[in-house]
Amino acid sequence: MRALMLAALLLFVSSLAAAATPAQTVDAFHAALRDRQPDRAVALLAPEALIYEQGFAELSRADWMRNQLGPAVAFAADTQRKLLRRESRQLGDVAWVVSSTQTTVALAQDPPLRLNGAETAILRRDGDRWVIVHLHWSAHEEAAGP
Repeated sequence: MRALMLAALLLFVSSLAAAATPAQTVDAFHAALRDRQPDRAVALLAPEALIYEQGFAELSRADWMRNQLGPAVAFAADTQRKLLRRESRQLGDVAWVVSSTQTTVALAQDPPLRLNGAETAILRRDGDRWVIVHLHWSAHEEAAGP
């Protein structure tokens, strides 16, 4: 049991160390949600993180954990997220990552729902890693084709 806990801790620490760039940190956050590992996702958020989604605001990491973490994990795990475009910039200890995505939601009926999304992430260098201090998500249903 002790060896298993040590292995899990090493895996967790190595996942944080692997997120060396702001974009990799954002990717690690989404991977943690998708893989149903909320502790990994939360560790990438600063305590003062502001998270805006579809007009709603969570004013701290604790608020987001209490109100949105469970639904965010379930949504990420049950959908397919495809990165369409990304830009990243850094100015000293602050960086921003702007992404366009397409998320496919499998529904009981065909065709599946496709959401075109936009994400802005602002990150701050915290020692030798990056932490997310702000996320802003918005999405809309993809327009029907001809």
